[in-house]
Amino acid sequence: MTASAKKILLVRNDKLGDFMLSYPAFALLKQALPETEVHALVQPYTAPMAELCRWIDEVRLDPAGNSTLQRARQLSRLFKQENYDAIITLFSTTHVGLAAVMAGIPWRLAPATKLAQIFYNHRLKQRRSLSEKPEHVYNRELVEFYLTDQAIPLPACPSPPYLELDEKSLALTRQDFFAQQAVEGNRKLVFIHPGSGGSANNLSISQFARLAHALELPAHWQLVISAGPGEQQHAEELAKLTRSLAPVV
Repeated sequence: MTASAKKILLVRNDKLGDFMLSYPAFALLKQALPETEVHALVQPYTAPMAELCRWIDEVRLDPAGNSTLQRARQLSRLFKQENYDAIITLFSTTHVGLAAVMAGIPWRLAPATKLAQIFYNHRLKQRRSLSEKPEHVYNRELVEFYLTDQAIPLPACPSPPYLELDEKSLALTRQDFFAQQAVEGNRKLVFIHPGSGGSANNLSISQFARLAHALELPAHWQLVISAGPGEQQHAEELAKLTRSLAPVV
């Protein structure tokens, strides 16, 4: 395969925070190959953030299923339909790797970790478990590996911010959030997210509570505790420990 690849799939089908740290990888790939369609495979609940990424042309959803083989079969049908030239898997799972082989995607790259690496004909050893680099760097290195393999010059990666919203959209989002949570319109918001999805070391709930108290929020500020799938209990525990602060949503 050469630089004439028409369609490439990047996979980041785990937690929302991990997906957001893949934005620079998408940006680098699109910057290097502006005429190539760049697709993203993500979890359904992260899809809205993928659709906001200006370097992603199409968003595809990772299907649910009762077994690895069932999910692989569903994905392989999608992969065959899309006729991808390459797949770059930023987060490796068995059903995605198997689907890529079943669909006959010719160029397949994943980190050289986990058993799923056997389904890829290109692998990059990163030792992510040591956390020697930020996650966004590990993601970007996989795209750099692909570009180098294809003899494509590495462009300068676009600078942050990677997520940009226009003022009208921000105002509407803020208005909707305030209405849903019964928050007074003149408050400033401070978000604390006590969950990590189990993908990284994290503070304890009591440490998050100490952090919230140390902020010494003024009366017109609003503390917002957020939670992802399976993290509701952590959010409720933190809310109990911060009741004496500014109102908690």
